[in-house]
Amino acid sequence: MPMVKQKRTTVWISHRGLKTHHVENTLAAFEDAIAGGYQHLETDLRSTADGQIVLLHDPDLARLVGRPMLVATSTASELRELRVSDGQGLLFFDEFMNRFGRYGLTFDIKPEDGERTLAILAGWLRAQQSPDELLQRYRFLFWRREQQSWWQTEFPAAKCLATEAECIWAGLAMAFRLPLPRAVRPGQTYAVTHSFGGVVTMRPSVVARYHSRGAKTLAYLPKDAREIQAALAAGVDEILCDGPITAELSDRTSS
Repeated sequence: MPMVKQKRTTVWISHRGLKTHHVENTLAAFEDAIAGGYQHLETDLRSTADGQIVLLHDPDLARLVGRPMLVATSTASELRELRVSDGQGLLFFDEFMNRFGRYGLTFDIKPEDGERTLAILAGWLRAQQSPDELLQRYRFLFWRREQQSWWQTEFPAAKCLATEAECIWAGLAMAFRLPLPRAVRPGQTYAVTHSFGGVVTMRPSVVARYHSRGAKTLAYLPKDAREIQAALAAGVDEILCDGPITAELSDRTSS
């Protein structure tokens, strides 16, 4: 009998929450993302001087609140007094987990003071009733190899996305058919951009090469509906997106 090609379900991941009406990494931005159909949330983790994890991308508060305060040297109480442009306070890890812990989550571990952030996160995880079960839903992205190595030693079941360097290495091999050694590892998820060096790399043949090696692909921040449609047509496993999932993009499966 001929093999039937199955539909592939594409997971939509909200990049720091839905920012149409609210500031990134805030409670309302994540609530809007879930209400808008996202199945998975991505956020950034940093830690304060007194050992609290806060959801912030930048190492300081200049962009979000207009104050050049460093997150790493500020206390949680100091940060709780601040307000972003839409009037919300900064979002802390415990509040985020209480509201969204049941969803799929990707944590971007910012490298500055990442060791401290990971130590706090490790303590939280060990205090949970079923840490290994949680690690099936949560993933981690690292920018420093030594931090990732420490985390995976402490939690061998932890899922870590391919690093930026690994994604570039794999992308060169898959898009341009370069014989690069160990370019793609089975079970790993690699970010794929729409184009690289002016060449469109988001193509079905390219994604198929990842899949043939047992890896998954994540469309990294497509800029518009055209790039999202190209990612869906290529058969990516996941789409990390800034904007809303509109009606024209509501078909979440690709053949």
